[in-house]
Amino acid sequence: MSELLGIAEAAEKAAKVYGVRDPYEIAEREGVRVCRYDLGSLNGMYTVLAGVPFIALGAFLGKEEARLVCAHELGHHFLHKSLAETAALSDSSIFSGGGRLEYEANAFAAELLIGDSALLDAAKVCGDVACIAAELEVHPELLAVKGEILRKKGYDFNPLDINVDFLRKQLRKRN
Repeated sequence: MSELLGIAEAAEKAAKVYGVRDPYEIAEREGVRVCRYDLGSLNGMYTVLAGVPFIALGAFLGKEEARLVCAHELGHHFLHKSLAETAALSDSSIFSGGGRLEYEANAFAAELLIGDSALLDAAKVCGDVACIAAELEVHPELLAVKGEILRKKGYDFNPLDINVDFLRKQLRKRN
């Protein structure tokens, strides 16, 4: 089994345990405190302080963007919590330029926010990636990550260019 499938399984397990794909509800039930702050140019960060896990979301993020960043940071909680106990995981200080841990958090977010059947149903209705992304209320780049997961699961899904650094670049363009 590939590492990507293990990440997908972690996200699916969280969704099944809590019966939802809402990152805010999962975070609350996991005991992760989610707050909005002025983080400067950061979209979000995850850390553990005095044993309490925290997700900080940039105050400038819109509703859907904050949901995406929350899912990404929740990925750090499930996948990289031990690292966050010694240093905050953010989108620019530790992993500038993307990197493996940021890609893993993106993959977790993609699997959590986009169910297999939801993507396959949207693909039947929509004619292109932009339409599918709009239908599912996700960024096209996140859809590309989910497509890679589907291919690993054995689905026939055409590959798309994947920019592992899309959260930082896309969300900051708007401000």
